[in-house]
Amino acid sequence: MFGKDVVYDVPNDLFMEQKKSAKVGLSTENFRAYVGMIEEEVEDFLKSDPAFSVFQSNNGEWGQFDALKILQAITIFTASRTLQGKEVRARLDKSIADVYHDLDGGFTPINFLFPNLPLPSYRRRDVAQKKMSDFFMNIIQERRNNTALDVSPLFLWLIEASLCIPIQNEHDMIAVLMQTKYRSGRPFQDHEIAHLMIAMLMAGQHTSSSTGAWALLHLGNRPDIA
Repeated sequence: MFGKDVVYDVPNDLFMEQKKSAKVGLSTENFRAYVGMIEEEVEDFLKSDPAFSVFQSNNGEWGQFDALKILQAITIFTASRTLQGKEVRARLDKSIADVYHDLDGGFTPINFLFPNLPLPSYRRRDVAQKKMSDFFMNIIQERRNNTALDVSPLFLWLIEASLCIPIQNEHDMIAVLMQTKYRSGRPFQDHEIAHLMIAMLMAGQHTSSSTGAWALLHLGNRPDIA
């Protein structure tokens, strides 16, 4: 799927085991708990993102913004908040949307036919994949080493309070995958966990952001019901 320098081949049977493990965080109970988190993320985004400076001025207007681009960013933030763990969300900023865009740019029809062409989009894709993989692997390694996060104690407390997850007792997808083993008894390797987390961040991104963008555009066209 990625360039020859960053690809990791996974046999189909192992891939199916990985896919099954990733379903743990997608239960009905979890989805109910995610509603409030998603609402908070959207409200915070509206209050802080420069695209909504007109809205933030409290003049009752929304101004203009790129609906699809905005929904892509919101989808990444909400997905990381609900599924991926507090460290992931705490360290994400809007620049991750640019990294995601470069990574996503490598998933075109020609990519599947010729995955290693010397194209600028392919080089950007591979750089982005390395950045994303390192991002997750650093968090995984910190957990394995039980090292403190590079944030203030107050910020840790705020994260814990907002996510309702004790610092010492993680139940997010990273924690699940770190404890998961294949049928053979071999635990998931760090790079496998990192790539699954990237897949989860990207999974549903297009459908979610496109659906949200269309909803906004239709609402914008119907101010009587907005």
